Amino acid sequence: MDDNTANNTEIKRLLQKFLRNECSPTETDKVIAYFQDARQTDAFPQVEDVLATLDELPKVNQQVSDHILTNILSESKHRQITRGKIWKYASIAAMFIGLIGLGIYFEIGSSHIQNDLVVPGNDVITLELDNGEVKVLDEGASTAIANASGQVVGQQEKTKLTYSAEENRGVLVYNTLRVPYGKRFNLELSDGSSVYLNAGSSIRYPVRFISGMERNVYLTGEAYLKVAKDSLHPFIVHADELKVQVLGTQFNVSNYPEDRKSEVVLVEGSVGMFHNNEPFDLNESVVLSPGEKGTFDEQNLEIQTQKVAVGVYTGWVEGELVFRRMTFDNILKKLERTYNVTIHNHNKELGQKLFNASFKEGDVNSVLQSFAKHYRFEYTIVNNEVNIN
Repeated sequence: MDDNTANNTEIKRLLQKFLRNECSPTETDKVIAYFQDARQTDAFPQVEDVLATLDELPKVNQQVSDHILTNILSESKHRQITRGKIWKYASIAAMFIGLIGLGIYFEIGSSHIQNDLVVPGNDVITLELDNGEVKVLDEGASTAIANASGQVVGQQEKTKLTYSAEENRGVLVYNTLRVPYGKRFNLELSDGSSVYLNAGSSIRYPVRFISGMERNVYLTGEAYLKVAKDSLHPFIVHADELKVQVLGTQFNVSNYPEDRKSEVVLVEGSVGMFHNNEPFDLNESVVLSPGEKGTFDEQNLEIQTQKVAVGVYTGWVEGELVFRRMTFDNILKKLERTYNVTIHNHNKELGQKLFNASFKEGDVNSVLQSFAKHYRFEYTIVNNEVNIN
């Protein structure tokens, strides 16, 4: 068998698995690479070309098709994607929809355009299991959470998900919890640590931690953490290029992809901040004291510290919005996350103005009304889109 025949047989097998949502993460990467290579050689396949690769179109039900599409597009929702990479996800999504359209009735539902990529309207909290299966978490439900093998590993009680502390078998199994704009969610890990996820955030974490190993979690967005004390098992938050190491403490981490800087605000205890390519060194790493904020600049890899009023950065946990000397443009970013709206600010001068403000739970209209009283501007709200003039 020559190399071309072997390659065709392999991609055929992967495409068939892909359409059944049976690909592992590594196999999914190979499917992405297949489309990427085709794009780079000007041989990007049409739906008919891919269909010809398969003996027959696999039978796919509605639930599986939704899960596949969610997995394809999840990167666009939870990571910062350069315009040059957008086609990779958009192309595969379009190919998938085309193939599914030939085999079953497939309804995308409401959609919006973000970074030139058409994505489904996403206002649900999802839990992705280690095998890639995606479960939607109903905020009003109470239900047991099972792993890919059907074993119960945790319990959801409305807006809180708690994992049991049963002994593991020495194998790390990760879940990923994703919280869309406009919502928040609580997570209690198997070691008793609590994680409060803010809107537009996700966290990848072990279902159960392993004795003798560090406790590693991977955060995108913002979270307030209360880490269970365990001096033998350091707790490490991975936030892209930043690592935050703790033994037992309370702190806030903000690491949204669209922000150039990551921030860590310490409430109590102590944490160390360091680059992800470095080991933690008590003498070399930046160590925060309570009431300090550490700011990590991803461009120059520098960490700066300063004393702050911690309530400004942690008020969101209690449903408060607090802004201190923040530009209006940056305030609008936070409002988009908090209320799941898209805001277009056409008043460039206003965008650079600094504001101090505090708000309790409300809606985006009441917040904008308050700002408009102090700085005259007009705005319109149609559905979930805001225009400021």
